[in-house]
Amino acid sequence: MENNKPIFAVDVDAVLRDNIGMMVDLYNKEFNDTMKVDDIKQYKTELSFPRIEAESGITAQHWFFQDHSKELFLDAKPFPNVAEDIKRLKQYGSVVIVTYQKTIKNKAQTLEWLEKNGIEYDSIIFTKDKSIVRCDFFIDDNDWNFIGNNARVGFLVDAPYNMDVQIDELCEKSNCQKMYRCESFHSFVDTIEQKFSHSIKI
Repeated sequence: MENNKPIFAVDVDAVLRDNIGMMVDLYNKEFNDTMKVDDIKQYKTELSFPRIEAESGITAQHWFFQDHSKELFLDAKPFPNVAEDIKRLKQYGSVVIVTYQKTIKNKAQTLEWLEKNGIEYDSIIFTKDKSIVRCDFFIDDNDWNFIGNNARVGFLVDAPYNMDVQIDELCEKSNCQKMYRCESFHSFVDTIEQKFSHSIKI
């Protein structure tokens, strides 16, 4: 921590923005299916949505991230209380948004989405390799992003595609001193707030 002010590194998709819910809605509408968010057991879109390429000839990544980027990156809803929770978190330290977006267009749309939804932050980093980020607390939904991660404490947000991940084993693959699961960004901020009242030693 710099000057005793912790740095919170926060992911966007599936942490602040409900892109998974939007993906399922788009898919069901286009392919007349009844998929639910809980059915998404694989992080990779081509594994979770195999019908897209099989029936349209377009990869799932292209279909979502290019053909439907507006819906996915601008129209997807924030999770409840996200803007307020970010403001709560900023009382205790610096908030750095750390997100991987596939295209320049997706990056621009993400910046617009953050502004549109009143989500404040101190800085933003677009990177696929999140291990480069130096921070005190790191929160993400993708377990791969914790491998080699240099945060002091990591928080894995529950998602249907990471429920089989053993948090102790993942911690050993990271450089985190400790790792925890949390149900949502809201519960993460609740935990931070509670710990700050007890000197933030998690």
